[in-house]
Amino acid sequence: MGKQTFSDRVKRIAKATAVRISNLKLIDQYVLSYTRLPFHFFETSVRGYCSALLVHQRGAPPDTLMIAEVVSREVGEPERFLAQLVVAIAKNPNCKEIDLLLVQHDDCPVTVYSAIARMFGRRLNFQLFWSAQAFSDVAKTLTGSPVWTPKDIYQSDRDALVLTSTMVGTLLPPPLSKNIAREYLKTINPSAYFCAISLRSDVPTSELLAALTRAVERCSDWHFVMLNDASYFDSKELPPKVHLPSRAGFDVLTRLCIAAEVDAFVGVDDIYGLITSISGKPAHLLTGVGSSSGVSLALSNAHCSAVLPHNDLPQYVDRALSKLRQKSPVDRIFA
Repeated sequence: MGKQTFSDRVKRIAKATAVRISNLKLIDQYVLSYTRLPFHFFETSVRGYCSALLVHQRGAPPDTLMIAEVVSREVGEPERFLAQLVVAIAKNPNCKEIDLLLVQHDDCPVTVYSAIARMFGRRLNFQLFWSAQAFSDVAKTLTGSPVWTPKDIYQSDRDALVLTSTMVGTLLPPPLSKNIAREYLKTINPSAYFCAISLRSDVPTSELLAALTRAVERCSDWHFVMLNDASYFDSKELPPKVHLPSRAGFDVLTRLCIAAEVDAFVGVDDIYGLITSISGKPAHLLTGVGSSSGVSLALSNAHCSAVLPHNDLPQYVDRALSKLRQKSPVDRIFA
């Protein structure tokens, strides 16, 4: 009995010692973190001062791409913003940072614009303006232009934008969101082919369900991922092998990474369709479906069609998937 008591006492002493050592390690970590804080603050202050000095002398920091955008509720504005970034990155492939200046709109979130900017793998300096006058003052300081208002930017950015094959590969999605997208597809089926689908929310439910059902029946070796917001759907109505990332709580950035990881795309020419096209994957896009972005595609992997007649969505999806089946897709390899 005495040996058992002694053994229990030794165990308690050893456990208490381990807890104390663990607590000391935590204390050391906190002490080190608070000790490093002033040095990080000093480093940040020096970097900020140097950057401000370069801005004052040269108008903008070196190796920095400055994008000014007026957030708008008009259809096609996010697509146009994405195309502008693709063109700018293609012209300046060695840029290391993106200065994103946005003028906020009361009824339009800016999360879509920031998610698009993060898809290019550069450090993002995000500046949000609620006042058009403040935006003009900052823009005047950075560019030396006497007048630069949101209206001027909106008027000057109405020219058509063309995405060519030389711009394929400009995307560098953030590693964390990219890995989340890959893991999501792996959990569904690591060896399957995935086709992303993004359609307008005003498409009749019966017509969309008919198109998805026909797609699952004709392409038994494919899984279909609906990237646009499908909150109006009842998951019980969807056929098997149709998945809704928005129901999994994924934000716009993760869904953009999914669009870059899938094997093909069928749907409208929204930001998800453009991301798949720029990634070099086969894409069958419906152009001109309520869109005024002015973005045109000159990509060999992207096939564009005009506006569909009424109730022709199932036939369009079937024709697009038939063309995909004629090509042998590359084997999926998940690291």
